[in-house]
Amino acid sequence: VGQPVRRYVDSGEVVGHATDSPVDGRIVGWLSANDNDGRALWHVELRADGERLEEDLEEKEAAAAIAAAAPPAPAPATPAKRKAAAAPKAASSSGAARRKQSAAPSPAPSAKR
Repeated sequence: VGQPVRRYVDSGEVVGHATDSPVDGRIVGWLSANDNDGRALWHVELRADGERLEEDLEEKEAAAAIAAAAPPAPAPATPAKRKAAAAPKAASSSGAARRKQSAAPSPAPSAKR
């Protein structure tokens, strides 16, 4: 309960085909298989064009709707990116220059006459 879901609608009816319009919502309820003749159901509320749609999903449908709402996994790194990430990092030249400057002795104060 509370999981985001994505379903696909056509003409206001949920049909589950990827060629239809995506509609997002949340699982708002659950009915155990013990209380429903051996069939667990997940109740979802969806919003489509300002209208609230409701639907009861079986386990496989609920799992597919949750997976469809999940953000896509990042693309795997290419061999060149893996090599660049594994290479040792060079010290920042500006940081090294600051350290050298602070280690240098300060000039002697000018004599006043």
